[in-house]
Amino acid sequence: MLHLPKQTIDTNIPNLLQSMKAPLLSFICAFALLFSACSKEEPVTPKVEERYSVTLNVSTLSHDMVLISGLKAAGDINGATAGKKLSDVIDYLSYGVYDENGVRIYQRSIHKGGQDFGKIKQVFSKGKYKVVVLGRWEQGSELPWFYNDDSRIYSHSFSDAIFFNQFDLVVSDQNIEQNVQLKRKVGKLEVELTDKIPLNIEEIQYSVNGVSDWFVPKTNRGDNNLIFQKSTYFDYEGSPIYWEREAFSFYFFLDKDQETEVSVKLVALDRNREVVVEKLIENVPVNINRKTKVRGRLFDTTSDMTGQAFSISF
Repeated sequence: MLHLPKQTIDTNIPNLLQSMKAPLLSFICAFALLFSACSKEEPVTPKVEERYSVTLNVSTLSHDMVLISGLKAAGDINGATAGKKLSDVIDYLSYGVYDENGVRIYQRSIHKGGQDFGKIKQVFSKGKYKVVVLGRWEQGSELPWFYNDDSRIYSHSFSDAIFFNQFDLVVSDQNIEQNVQLKRKVGKLEVELTDKIPLNIEEIQYSVNGVSDWFVPKTNRGDNNLIFQKSTYFDYEGSPIYWEREAFSFYFFLDKDQETEVSVKLVALDRNREVVVEKLIENVPVNINRKTKVRGRLFDTTSDMTGQAFSISF
Protein backbone atom coordinates (compact mmCIF):
# COMPACT_ATOMS: atom_id res chain seq x y z
CA MET A 1 0.00 0.00 0.00
CA LEU A 2 1.26 3.43 -1.03
CA HIS A 3 1.37 5.94 1.78
CA LEU A 4 1.15 9.70 0.79
CA PRO A 5 2.95 12.22 2.96
CA LYS A 6 0.70 14.09 5.29
CA GLN A 7 0.32 17.88 4.77
CA THR A 8 0.50 19.90 7.88
CA ILE A 9 -1.68 23.06 8.06
CA ASP A 10 -0.73 25.62 10.62
CA THR A 11 -3.92 26.57 12.36
CA ASN A 12 -2.16 28.90 14.73
CA ILE A 13 -3.72 32.38 13.96
CA PRO A 14 -0.97 34.43 15.63
CA ASN A 15 1.65 32.75 13.49
CA LEU A 16 -0.41 33.43 10.35
CA LEU A 17 -0.74 37.13 11.13
CA GLN A 18 2.96 37.33 11.90
CA SER A 19 3.76 35.93 8.45
CA MET A 20 1.54 38.61 6.76
CA LYS A 21 2.84 41.53 8.79
CA ALA A 22 5.94 42.33 6.73
CA PRO A 23 4.27 42.65 3.28
CA LEU A 24 1.33 44.63 4.75
CA LEU A 25 3.64 47.14 6.38
CA SER A 26 5.57 47.54 3.13
CA PHE A 27 2.34 48.34 1.25
CA ILE A 28 1.22 50.90 3.84
CA CYS A 29 4.59 52.64 3.75
CA ALA A 30 4.58 52.84 -0.04
CA PHE A 31 1.06 54.35 -0.08
CA ALA A 32 2.02 56.91 2.58
CA LEU A 33 5.08 57.96 0.60
CA LEU A 34 2.99 58.37 -2.58
CA PHE A 35 0.38 60.49 -0.79
CA SER A 36 3.09 62.63 0.77
CA ALA A 37 4.71 63.25 -2.61
CA CYS A 38 1.39 64.30 -4.18
CA SER A 39 0.52 66.67 -1.32
CA LYS A 40 3.79 68.56 -1.81
CA GLU A 41 2.95 69.55 -5.46
CA GLU A 42 2.28 73.27 -6.00
CA PRO A 43 -1.42 74.16 -6.69
CA VAL A 44 -2.18 75.16 -10.29
CA THR A 45 -2.95 78.90 -10.51
CA PRO A 46 -5.47 79.78 -13.24
CA LYS A 47 -4.14 82.25 -15.80
CA VAL A 48 -5.70 85.70 -15.48
CA GLU A 49 -6.80 87.05 -18.87
CA GLU A 50 -5.56 90.57 -19.51
CA ARG A 51 -8.31 93.10 -20.20
CA TYR A 52 -8.09 96.68 -21.41
CA SER A 53 -10.33 99.72 -21.22
CA VAL A 54 -11.77 101.12 -24.46
CA THR A 55 -13.41 104.58 -24.50
CA LEU A 56 -15.32 105.81 -27.55
CA ASN A 57 -16.32 109.48 -27.69
CA VAL A 58 -19.35 109.75 -29.97
CA SER A 59 -19.88 113.46 -29.52
CA THR A 60 -20.08 115.04 -32.98
CA LEU A 61 -21.52 114.39 -36.41
CA SER A 62 -19.63 114.00 -39.65
CA HIS A 63 -18.62 117.25 -41.37
CA ASP A 64 -19.82 116.00 -44.78
CA MET A 65 -23.47 116.07 -43.71
CA VAL A 66 -25.84 118.68 -45.08
CA LEU A 67 -28.74 120.37 -43.37
CA ILE A 68 -32.03 118.49 -43.49
CA SER A 69 -34.86 120.56 -42.02
CA GLY A 70 -36.76 118.90 -39.24
CA LEU A 71 -33.77 117.81 -37.17
CA LYS A 72 -34.99 119.51 -34.03
CA ALA A 73 -34.79 116.73 -31.48
CA ALA A 74 -33.62 118.91 -28.61
CA GLY A 75 -33.10 122.34 -30.06
CA ASP A 76 -33.45 124.42 -33.20
CA ILE A 77 -30.75 123.60 -35.72
CA ASN A 78 -30.43 126.56 -38.06
CA GLY A 79 -27.08 125.72 -39.61
CA ALA A 80 -25.31 122.57 -40.69
CA THR A 81 -25.57 119.69 -38.27
CA ALA A 82 -21.80 119.17 -38.22
CA GLY A 83 -20.32 120.19 -34.90
CA LYS A 84 -23.65 120.22 -33.07
CA LYS A 85 -24.03 118.39 -29.80
CA LEU A 86 -25.15 114.82 -30.24
CA SER A 87 -28.18 115.39 -28.00
CA ASP A 88 -29.34 118.20 -30.31
CA VAL A 89 -29.83 115.74 -33.14
CA ILE A 90 -30.57 112.26 -31.75
CA ASP A 91 -32.39 110.85 -28.74
CA TYR A 92 -30.88 107.35 -28.53
CA LEU A 93 -27.39 105.98 -29.04
CA SER A 94 -26.97 102.23 -29.55
CA TYR A 95 -23.77 100.30 -30.03
CA GLY A 96 -22.87 96.67 -30.50
CA VAL A 97 -19.61 94.72 -30.42
CA TYR A 98 -19.01 91.62 -32.56
CA ASP A 99 -16.19 89.11 -32.26
CA GLU A 100 -14.08 87.73 -35.12
CA ASN A 101 -16.80 85.17 -35.88
CA GLY A 102 -19.40 87.87 -36.30
CA VAL A 103 -21.24 87.01 -33.07
CA ARG A 104 -22.58 89.88 -31.02
CA ILE A 105 -20.96 89.83 -27.58
CA TYR A 106 -22.22 93.15 -26.25
CA GLN A 107 -24.97 95.68 -26.87
CA ARG A 108 -26.23 98.77 -25.10
CA SER A 109 -28.72 101.56 -25.77
CA ILE A 110 -28.34 104.98 -24.09
CA HIS A 111 -30.90 107.78 -23.85
CA LYS A 112 -29.72 111.36 -24.21
CA GLY A 113 -30.96 112.13 -20.70
CA GLY A 114 -28.24 109.95 -19.20
CA GLN A 115 -24.95 111.17 -17.84
CA ASP A 116 -22.05 111.54 -20.34
CA PHE A 117 -24.31 110.92 -23.33
CA GLY A 118 -22.08 109.96 -26.24
CA LYS A 119 -19.28 108.43 -24.14
CA ILE A 120 -18.99 104.66 -24.42
CA LYS A 121 -16.69 102.82 -22.00
CA GLN A 122 -16.11 99.09 -22.20
CA VAL A 123 -13.51 96.53 -21.09
CA PHE A 124 -12.13 94.20 -23.78
CA SER A 125 -9.86 91.18 -23.89
CA LYS A 126 -7.11 91.07 -26.49
CA GLY A 127 -8.54 90.45 -29.93
CA LYS A 128 -10.16 91.88 -33.06
CA TYR A 129 -13.69 93.26 -32.99
CA LYS A 130 -16.25 95.00 -35.18
CA VAL A 131 -18.04 97.94 -33.51
CA VAL A 132 -21.38 99.26 -34.79
CA VAL A 133 -22.72 102.61 -33.53
CA LEU A 134 -26.22 103.86 -34.30
CA GLY A 135 -27.85 107.17 -33.42
CA ARG A 136 -31.58 107.67 -33.90
CA TRP A 137 -34.75 109.40 -32.77
CA GLU A 138 -36.61 106.25 -31.84
CA GLN A 139 -35.29 103.55 -29.55
CA GLY A 140 -36.04 100.96 -32.20
CA SER A 141 -35.20 97.27 -32.10
CA GLU A 142 -31.92 95.84 -30.85
CA LEU A 143 -28.92 95.46 -33.11
CA PRO A 144 -28.54 92.16 -35.02
CA TRP A 145 -27.21 89.14 -33.17
CA PHE A 146 -24.73 88.48 -35.97
CA TYR A 147 -22.56 90.55 -38.28
CA ASN A 148 -23.01 88.79 -41.62
CA ASP A 149 -24.50 89.16 -45.09
CA ASP A 150 -28.08 88.73 -43.86
CA SER A 151 -28.19 90.76 -40.62
CA ARG A 152 -30.28 93.91 -41.04
CA ILE A 153 -30.91 97.18 -39.25
CA TYR A 154 -34.44 98.50 -39.73
CA SER A 155 -35.91 101.99 -39.72
CA HIS A 156 -38.84 102.88 -37.50
CA SER A 157 -41.74 103.02 -39.98
CA PHE A 158 -39.77 105.36 -42.27
CA SER A 159 -39.97 108.01 -39.52
CA ASP A 160 -36.52 107.81 -37.95
CA ALA A 161 -33.55 110.07 -38.71
CA ILE A 162 -30.70 107.56 -38.36
CA PHE A 163 -26.96 108.22 -38.06
CA PHE A 164 -24.42 105.43 -38.35
CA ASN A 165 -20.80 104.35 -38.23
CA GLN A 166 -18.91 101.06 -37.99
CA PHE A 167 -15.22 100.26 -37.64
CA ASP A 168 -12.69 97.58 -36.78
CA LEU A 169 -11.19 97.61 -33.30
CA VAL A 170 -7.94 95.83 -32.41
CA VAL A 171 -7.15 95.46 -28.70
CA SER A 172 -3.55 94.39 -28.07
CA ASP A 173 -1.62 95.55 -25.03
CA GLN A 174 -2.92 98.95 -23.94
CA ASN A 175 -6.03 100.98 -23.19
CA ILE A 176 -7.70 102.76 -26.11
CA GLU A 177 -9.54 106.07 -26.45
CA GLN A 178 -10.77 107.36 -29.80
CA ASN A 179 -13.36 109.71 -31.31
CA VAL A 180 -16.22 108.43 -33.43
CA GLN A 181 -18.21 110.58 -35.87
CA LEU A 182 -21.65 109.52 -37.04
CA LYS A 183 -22.82 109.94 -40.63
CA ARG A 184 -26.41 110.40 -41.73
CA LYS A 185 -27.54 107.05 -43.08
CA VAL A 186 -30.94 108.12 -44.44
CA GLY A 187 -32.45 110.39 -47.05
CA LYS A 188 -35.63 112.39 -46.59
CA LEU A 189 -38.69 112.81 -48.80
CA GLU A 190 -41.14 115.54 -47.86
CA VAL A 191 -44.55 116.36 -49.35
CA GLU A 192 -45.87 119.92 -49.08
CA LEU A 193 -49.47 120.67 -50.08
CA THR A 194 -50.01 124.31 -51.00
CA ASP A 195 -53.83 124.28 -51.14
CA LYS A 196 -56.31 124.35 -48.29
CA ILE A 197 -57.68 120.99 -47.14
CA PRO A 198 -61.48 120.82 -47.70
CA LEU A 199 -63.51 120.24 -44.55
CA ASN A 200 -65.01 117.03 -45.91
CA ILE A 201 -61.56 115.37 -46.12
CA GLU A 202 -60.87 112.91 -43.31
CA GLU A 203 -57.62 111.28 -44.47
CA ILE A 204 -54.80 111.86 -46.92
CA GLN A 205 -52.73 108.80 -47.75
CA TYR A 206 -49.22 109.33 -49.09
CA SER A 207 -46.91 106.54 -50.19
CA VAL A 208 -43.44 106.14 -51.66
CA ASN A 209 -42.30 103.39 -54.01
CA GLY A 210 -38.61 102.60 -54.53
CA VAL A 211 -36.81 102.95 -51.18
CA SER A 212 -35.71 100.55 -48.44
CA ASP A 213 -36.61 100.36 -44.74
CA TRP A 214 -33.50 98.29 -43.89
CA PHE A 215 -29.81 97.93 -44.68
CA VAL A 216 -27.13 95.32 -43.99
CA PRO A 217 -24.12 96.87 -42.20
CA LYS A 218 -21.64 94.35 -43.62
CA THR A 219 -22.61 94.72 -47.29
CA ASN A 220 -24.47 98.08 -47.28
CA ARG A 221 -27.26 96.41 -49.25
CA GLY A 222 -30.94 97.31 -49.04
CA ASP A 223 -34.14 96.62 -50.96
CA ASN A 224 -35.33 99.52 -53.11
CA ASN A 225 -38.46 97.66 -54.23
CA LEU A 226 -40.58 98.48 -51.19
CA ILE A 227 -43.80 100.48 -51.10
CA PHE A 228 -44.64 102.20 -47.84
CA GLN A 229 -47.75 104.20 -47.00
CA LYS A 230 -48.57 106.69 -44.26
CA SER A 231 -51.68 108.69 -43.45
CA THR A 232 -52.53 112.05 -41.94
CA TYR A 233 -56.04 112.54 -40.56
CA PHE A 234 -58.01 115.78 -40.26
CA ASP A 235 -60.65 116.93 -37.79
CA TYR A 236 -63.93 118.62 -38.75
CA GLU A 237 -62.24 122.02 -38.79
CA GLY A 238 -59.66 120.84 -41.31
CA SER A 239 -56.79 120.79 -38.84
CA PRO A 240 -54.35 117.87 -39.16
CA ILE A 241 -54.08 115.25 -36.44
CA TYR A 242 -50.42 114.22 -36.30
CA TRP A 243 -49.78 110.61 -35.40
CA GLU A 244 -46.01 110.79 -35.65
CA ARG A 245 -43.06 113.12 -35.27
CA GLU A 246 -43.34 114.62 -38.75
CA ALA A 247 -46.32 114.41 -41.09
CA PHE A 248 -45.98 114.06 -44.88
CA SER A 249 -42.39 112.86 -44.74
CA PHE A 250 -40.32 109.69 -45.09
CA TYR A 251 -36.83 108.83 -43.85
CA PHE A 252 -35.42 105.90 -45.81
CA PHE A 253 -32.36 103.80 -46.68
CA LEU A 254 -31.12 103.10 -50.21
CA ASP A 255 -29.34 100.08 -51.61
CA LYS A 256 -25.58 100.80 -51.49
CA ASP A 257 -26.42 104.44 -50.62
CA GLN A 258 -26.84 105.17 -54.32
CA GLU A 259 -29.08 107.88 -55.75
CA THR A 260 -32.25 106.66 -57.44
CA GLU A 261 -35.73 107.76 -58.53
CA VAL A 262 -38.99 106.96 -56.76
CA SER A 263 -42.70 107.58 -57.23
CA VAL A 264 -45.01 109.31 -54.76
CA LYS A 265 -48.76 108.67 -54.59
CA LEU A 266 -51.33 110.91 -52.89
CA VAL A 267 -54.91 109.81 -52.15
CA ALA A 268 -57.54 111.90 -50.34
CA LEU A 269 -60.61 110.26 -48.78
CA ASP A 270 -63.73 111.98 -47.48
CA ARG A 271 -65.61 111.13 -44.29
CA ASN A 272 -67.61 108.49 -46.14
CA ARG A 273 -64.32 106.77 -47.05
CA GLU A 274 -64.75 107.66 -50.72
CA VAL A 275 -61.73 108.64 -52.84
CA VAL A 276 -61.92 112.34 -53.69
CA VAL A 277 -58.63 112.75 -55.51
CA GLU A 278 -55.64 110.57 -56.38
CA LYS A 279 -52.35 111.71 -57.88
CA LEU A 280 -49.07 110.03 -58.79
CA ILE A 281 -45.75 111.88 -59.03
CA GLU A 282 -43.05 109.88 -60.80
CA ASN A 283 -39.30 110.18 -61.43
CA VAL A 284 -38.62 111.85 -58.07
CA PRO A 285 -34.85 111.87 -57.36
CA VAL A 286 -33.73 110.83 -53.86
CA ASN A 287 -30.41 110.18 -52.17
CA ILE A 288 -28.82 109.56 -48.80
CA ASN A 289 -27.97 112.69 -46.81
CA ARG A 290 -30.28 114.73 -49.03
CA LYS A 291 -33.85 116.00 -48.80
CA THR A 292 -36.29 115.92 -51.69
CA LYS A 293 -39.40 118.07 -51.46
CA VAL A 294 -42.51 117.45 -53.57
CA ARG A 295 -44.65 120.60 -53.53
CA GLY A 296 -47.97 121.45 -55.14
CA ARG A 297 -51.76 121.52 -55.09
CA LEU A 298 -53.66 118.31 -54.46
CA PHE A 299 -57.20 119.67 -54.69
CA ASP A 300 -56.93 121.65 -57.93
CA THR A 301 -59.70 122.01 -60.49
CA THR A 302 -57.83 120.35 -63.34
CA SER A 303 -58.24 116.78 -64.44
CA ASP A 304 -54.51 116.07 -64.22
CA MET A 305 -54.29 112.87 -62.20
CA THR A 306 -50.58 112.30 -62.76
CA GLY A 307 -49.51 114.99 -60.32
CA GLN A 308 -46.58 115.92 -62.53
CA ALA A 309 -47.53 119.57 -62.01
CA PHE A 310 -45.98 119.23 -58.54
CA SER A 311 -42.59 120.89 -58.25
CA ILE A 312 -39.64 118.83 -57.08
CA SER A 313 -36.65 120.29 -55.26
CA PHE A 314 -33.61 118.14 -54.46
